[in-house]
Amino acid sequence: MPEILYAVFACIMLAGACTYITDWKASAYIYIIGAVGVAAMKMRNFNPKEKDKTLKRLCIQQIFAGIVFIIAGGLMISGRPGNEWIGCFAIATLIELYTTFRISAVIGKRNRP
Repeated sequence: MPEILYAVFACIMLAGACTYITDWKASAYIYIIGAVGVAAMKMRNFNPKEKDKTLKRLCIQQIFAGIVFIIAGGLMISGRPGNEWIGCFAIATLIELYTTFRISAVIGKRNRP
């Protein structure tokens, strides 16, 4: 069930980011709803009692990426000229991409005999 919620929030966030170019004022708020949901799901999956330091570090980096997604939404709402939010969005996306692949590799290595 958490995976489905994460996918729904990610789709909401993507829809908000994609509709932002149309100057629709609600798109920034749609993006924020998705970003808060994604960050909440990342925080929910964090286990502070994890013994593997690498996995714990990667989970903390994912939480940081979720916070940067929310900051990008705040920059969208601010209405400042320019596209600073795209920089924050790109940084968070790269962190998310890196940690996703690294977490799968760490878990795969752990499950090997």
